[in-house]
Amino acid sequence: MPASSYIGLLDPDIPIQIPFNITPHGNEPVQFIVQYKNGINLHNSSVSVPISTGTSKKQADLFVSNIEITPGMEHVIVKGDVTNAGLEAANAVVVTVQDPAQAVYPYKQYGVGLLKPSDFASFQVTFKPSPNATTENLLTSFKDADGRIISTETPLDLTGINAFSDLDMMDPALIGPEPSGLLPAGTEIIAGVVGGIVIGIGLMYVYMRRKNRTGQKNTLNRKNQVQNSESSMTLEDSDNGGDIEGGSAYVRGMAYYRQGDFKKAAEEFFAVTEEDPSNDKAWNAYGICLTKLSEFASAERCYENALKIHPENMSYQKNRDINRKKMK
Repeated sequence: MPASSYIGLLDPDIPIQIPFNITPHGNEPVQFIVQYKNGINLHNSSVSVPISTGTSKKQADLFVSNIEITPGMEHVIVKGDVTNAGLEAANAVVVTVQDPAQAVYPYKQYGVGLLKPSDFASFQVTFKPSPNATTENLLTSFKDADGRIISTETPLDLTGINAFSDLDMMDPALIGPEPSGLLPAGTEIIAGVVGGIVIGIGLMYVYMRRKNRTGQKNTLNRKNQVQNSESSMTLEDSDNGGDIEGGSAYVRGMAYYRQGDFKKAAEEFFAVTEEDPSNDKAWNAYGICLTKLSEFASAERCYENALKIHPENMSYQKNRDINRKKMK
């Protein structure tokens, strides 16, 4: 301010000072243009003045602490506190994640708003990490008194943190060998010894069968207890607070699946594929439910759709192969 100034007649070798107030928006030079007439001819002369803004010692300074990272049903949940350690207020504070991570609902961006000096606020952000990512960046931004947006990045360590949205990871019948301690399917003990040896082997066989059945029962009981506890934990982590009638179709499908209602689970996963045909996890989950319901041909199509989207997924391939064996 002002944008321009009129000098008028300027005598030879007589300097004149013209004050200008400038609000810089970065460390770039400011160009001044002088227009004057010599006779009837108009002339222009310009000069560039370098500007160095530096860092304000009073400016708001945000930092993030108390970070908690939790894998959810369909996304990763990060919670924490953001604190203003500066001497000026931070306006319009927003917390989200930086690309290539994908921020998703319900908390794609968390608006904190005004954060006064020495004040803090809690936040929660939900996102899907990029494939095979071990770190992602949390992005915290605010506006200063001049309306400039200032951002800071906070690295998030995702080592060992994955959104456990693959349904097949919870279904031992479809992904791997039987639990340890159980007799393999089709195991038979054939006794061909005569007399007392036959009787001895027969008694030993009966004893071992009873022991293994007891072990099987105990193992299955423990397995059910673990699954029930996992189900409760997962529902609490989901965005519907554990209400099977709320949340997304995928969350409801997972809840029905864990309860053993494969038909309702299949309906929910089908709804997900209708809404988003590119959701390979939903196709795989839909296929698993159909395999459970002995609808092998339809399940085959689901696994094929999942593999078209993610052809290198070994779990999808294994589920398809098991489904094909059941079809024979």
